[in-house]
Amino acid sequence: MPGKAFKIAVKRKFSRLLSENGVVGGIGVLLVFLGFWAHSTAAKIFCFMTAAVAFYFVAQSFRARRNTTSREGKDEDQAEPLTKKKILVFDDLGSSEKIVEDEPSREGHSPAMVEGTEHGGGSGEEWPFKHEVVHRLPPVKEEGPITLDVSFFVDPEFSSINGLKYPETEFHYLLKNVLSVIKETLFVHTAAFFWINRSTKKIILESSVSELIAEGGFSREKRFLIGSDMVSQVALSGEPQVISQIAPEAEHDAVPYYSSPQHIRSFIGVPVFYPDASGSAGVHSRGDVQSQRDLQPVAVLAADSKMEDVFGKETLVLFAHYSKLLASLLKSHTEKYDLLSDVALLKADKHVWSKVLENADVSVVINTLVDEVSGLLSWDALAVTLFDEHQHQWAIASVRTRRSDKYVVAKQAVDFNASIVADAIRTNAVQNIADLSTAGEVRFFAGERAMGIPQHGSFFAVPISSGSKCFGVLSAEKREANGFAKTDAAVIQHLASIAATALEVHEANDLLRDLTTMDEMTGALTKKFLIERLQEEVHRADDFGLDLSFVLVSLSQISDITVRYGKQGADNAVRRVAAILRSSVRSYDLVGRYDAASFGIVLISTAANDAYLWAEKIRSAIASTVITSDQKTFSVTITGGICGVSDGMKFEECVSKTEQVLRKAVESGGNTVRVF
Repeated sequence: MPGKAFKIAVKRKFSRLLSENGVVGGIGVLLVFLGFWAHSTAAKIFCFMTAAVAFYFVAQSFRARRNTTSREGKDEDQAEPLTKKKILVFDDLGSSEKIVEDEPSREGHSPAMVEGTEHGGGSGEEWPFKHEVVHRLPPVKEEGPITLDVSFFVDPEFSSINGLKYPETEFHYLLKNVLSVIKETLFVHTAAFFWINRSTKKIILESSVSELIAEGGFSREKRFLIGSDMVSQVALSGEPQVISQIAPEAEHDAVPYYSSPQHIRSFIGVPVFYPDASGSAGVHSRGDVQSQRDLQPVAVLAADSKMEDVFGKETLVLFAHYSKLLASLLKSHTEKYDLLSDVALLKADKHVWSKVLENADVSVVINTLVDEVSGLLSWDALAVTLFDEHQHQWAIASVRTRRSDKYVVAKQAVDFNASIVADAIRTNAVQNIADLSTAGEVRFFAGERAMGIPQHGSFFAVPISSGSKCFGVLSAEKREANGFAKTDAAVIQHLASIAATALEVHEANDLLRDLTTMDEMTGALTKKFLIERLQEEVHRADDFGLDLSFVLVSLSQISDITVRYGKQGADNAVRRVAAILRSSVRSYDLVGRYDAASFGIVLISTAANDAYLWAEKIRSAIASTVITSDQKTFSVTITGGICGVSDGMKFEECVSKTEQVLRKAVESGGNTVRVF
């Protein structure tokens, strides 16, 4: 055996020698040919001498390597014989056992024998966990096999956690901390947490803490089909996996969540369990082996290392405690995270939440909700029912259909005494009708049949509610009976609760604005206070025969500014325009914020013609003003509408005429001022 090892070593060294000196020899040959082709004598001499030096260097290198190899061969004959080790190799032809030679360990004893079975070498005890390894089975340590029951990873008593509604605000933070602790205490390369989506047969990388410095270390794809990799093995079997050796060529198949080789050599993965709502998969007793086998993990906690054989029994025990800790945190989030494991739902969730953070108005929130729902469900009709302040009753606010069949239309009042939507509003609960043809109630109102709307299919109505308050109902319909699954209603209910939060915030802000007189962002008056003061000034002008002009100015193309320079850029533009307006009026004139991108100005004792000259001056000044946002500069323009108050003109007439002339000025192209 030593002689065989020596021959292998000689071949390897000779191959390496050829590769290292091949370049030098090639240069020498090239110089010889150049010497023959050169015309001048000096060039010939230079080429031949340089080639000779190159050939001499190659010859000396071969001689030195041959002497070194001979000395190593002698030392090899006197060295301790190599230890035999049996490994199980997987290839395209199946699995086979192979005897390999290994060096003695530094402690003076050979590594444990690894048989191609599920039994450890030495103790004869049965290895309790499956090891269907991509390339090699891990060697069992001399202390004996690891014997941990599956119930060790399941905590039957879950502590109560009052988490926030939005999952990433609490659970993600705690999860990141747990992974950081694992990485820092165990010195692993990466600690990661994966969700298991059994409906799509995928695992989803939720969070990780790693030594990776470059962004490209992890795969951009966060979803992986359940296959033969180590994480998938834990997900499928529900049993821990401890892999002591991963062959370099098998790394990508074993740990597919890296985009480039990381030289991973060890892996540990444990299941994270959570009993279902019925309790059928719960562990009532640690001795109940059958119920333990019925458990299915909802997630996998994993870690890897660049060193071989670093995870032992102590590490597995520690990971079991972490698994139970994460399971307790999942108690208040399981159902929500089962929904959010899908990327599309997560995107919709974040999009709707962004409207909450942006304090969007009611129409934007509702349109966003309908947009996201339409991309998540298979539907034939979607409708939103809200309370109409003008009609003083519940009415259909938005309708979308995908078929040519007749359906309800917007502004249609809802029958609050006998309709499915009304039931959802009154009870603040989901109404799921599997077959409309057998239902005793109508969807929205009694006249649906007379309008020719089909009376068959499936229909459900989800309240847009926050706590005990219902802001409206989002309904979905399909022309087939039993067309919606339970998870569909859960998805809508989740997104509807976020939309209700946005509406609740908007309602609270409206109440707050009613109590304040100053717009916080611009320093101008609030719309409510501006309208109240305008009404007073109209009455004063009419009583004393004074001139009075009401001016509305609107920033042109504010949506384009938001797209190009972001919300911060749009806010900077609004603030700058407000500052110019406030500095250009007299102390007794009024400047107020009329809506998001427009302002109202009340010019006391000013006729409409004088107001026009003032507005033109302001328009020119704003057009030449440079606005800065995030080291970018741009300019904006305004469009103005003016109405002079005449004798006997009512306050409402003044406002409507000013809005009308402003609208026409905007439609004509903007960047102009018009007088009614």
